[in-house]
Amino acid sequence: RNNDKHDLKILNKMEFIYSILTKLSTLLLQSALFFRTKDKGDPNLAYSPPLIHNHYPFKYDFRNDCWAQVDADFSDVPPPSKLRIATHNVLKVTGWITEWVIRSEERFNKEVHVLRDIDADVIGLNEVTLPFLKIMQEQEWVRKHYYLSDVVGPDGKLMNDTMGMSRTDMGNLILSRVPFNKLKTFVYSSTSALKRNTIVGHFFNNNTVICSSHLTAYEECAEIRRTQLGEQVESMKESKEMIVMGDLNLHLLSEDSLIPEVGFKALWKPTEEDPNGYSWDTQLDPLIRKFLFLDRRRMRLDRIIMRGNCWKAKDGVSFFAREPVYQ
Repeated sequence: RNNDKHDLKILNKMEFIYSILTKLSTLLLQSALFFRTKDKGDPNLAYSPPLIHNHYPFKYDFRNDCWAQVDADFSDVPPPSKLRIATHNVLKVTGWITEWVIRSEERFNKEVHVLRDIDADVIGLNEVTLPFLKIMQEQEWVRKHYYLSDVVGPDGKLMNDTMGMSRTDMGNLILSRVPFNKLKTFVYSSTSALKRNTIVGHFFNNNTVICSSHLTAYEECAEIRRTQLGEQVESMKESKEMIVMGDLNLHLLSEDSLIPEVGFKALWKPTEEDPNGYSWDTQLDPLIRKFLFLDRRRMRLDRIIMRGNCWKAKDGVSFFAREPVYQ
C-alpha cells in the first residue's frame, strides 16, 4: 500500500493483538497444562523462619551393589587449581497433555549422556523428579565417579528427602566428583514461600560452598526472588567462598542488579559469539516453540554467581545441551 499512516495503524493493531495472544497462550500453559501454582505465602499461616538441615551424601557401594550414605570428614582436602562446575534444568515430568511434546523419557536419556560428556566436577540440577533421578543413579559413570545429594531408595522414595517431595513435585540435586565436607538443605521462610529446597555442599579446607538453587518463576515475582536470594545468602554469610548456580529465574533485565546487591558477581561475560547469554531462547529452542507456540521471550534465567577470592572463571562460562532431542 502507499498509505503509510494506514499501514502503521494496521501494524500497531496487529502487534497489540499478537501481544494479547502471547500472554493468553503463556497463561494457558502455566495454569491449564502444567497445573503450576505460584509460590505465595499464606497469610493465615504463622511465620516460619528459614531453616538449614544436615544430611549425609551417597556414594555407590560396589561391594554391596547399592547406594550408601558416607559419613566422613574431608575438610583437610585443599582446593584444586581448577574446578569445573555445571548447572542444568532438566525440565520435570509434566501431565499427559504436554508429554507428547516434551518426551520426558527420551529427553532424560539424552540429558544423562550430555551430562556425562561435559565431565564436570560438580553438577547442580533443577526440576529433578523421581523418574529422572532413578535414571541418573543407574548410570555407570555416576556410580563410579560421583557422590549424590540424594537417591531413590528400594521403596521408591528419596532416602534423604533433600528435595522435600512432601511439599513439591520436583527438586534440586548435586552430583559431585569431589567429596563433601558437609551436605545441607536450605529451607526458605514462609515469607519467601518457596517449596523447593536449595541443596548446599561444603567442599575443601577453605569451606567452599556450592548451592544448587531454583527460584520462583514469572516476571511479576521479581520482588519475591529478591527475598529468596537474600535469605539464602544471609543464612550463609560466614562462608567467604560461595557459588550459587541454577535456574534463578531472573526474567527481567533490571534483576541483573540483584547479583551485586547481595555481594556476588556474575561469572558469565558477553562474547562476540554469544553477546546475550540467553538460556531461554525461543529463537533457538524448538522445544519451547512446540508447547509455548506464541512465546517470543529471550531471557538469561540460568546463572552462576560467586563471591570470594579463591575462584575465578579463567576459561569463561559456556553453554551446553543446546542440541534438540528431536526435530
